[in-house]
Amino acid sequence: MAYKISEDEHKSCLECGGSLYGRPDKKFCSNGCKNRFHNRRYNDERKIIERTLNALYRNHEYLNCLLKAGIQSIDIDVAKMSGFRPESITGYRKTRSRHSECSCFDIRYCITEQKIFRIRKMEIGSYSETDSGSGSAR
Repeated sequence: MAYKISEDEHKSCLECGGSLYGRPDKKFCSNGCKNRFHNRRYNDERKIIERTLNALYRNHEYLNCLLKAGIQSIDIDVAKMSGFRPESITGYRKTRSRHSECSCFDIRYCITEQKIFRIRKMEIGSYSETDSGSGSAR
């Protein structure tokens, strides 16, 4: 069965711009063009995800180093100069005292325009905080 393509329906390949022949809903002239198109598209998405995960990892490492040094509060400008990215978080909520509380995986902290404070590590697999003294899961 031969497919007919009228001149006004003529389309070009999404990858190379070459002429398309065959089915009327065809988008690529060859499997190679189709693979290149999708590889490039998904590669760009993977790069975005990788950059985001790297920023989260660096933030977690920075906050963890602060905790190990016994620091629970730091100026936001100092943190930013050290590579901390306040926009890279895994969770956000407003506390009862109307502070913005962010989390980076298992570390929670409050943040304002001037400082990061009340940095604490959460127990993995539970909702209780390790610095609350209870130490047991709810």
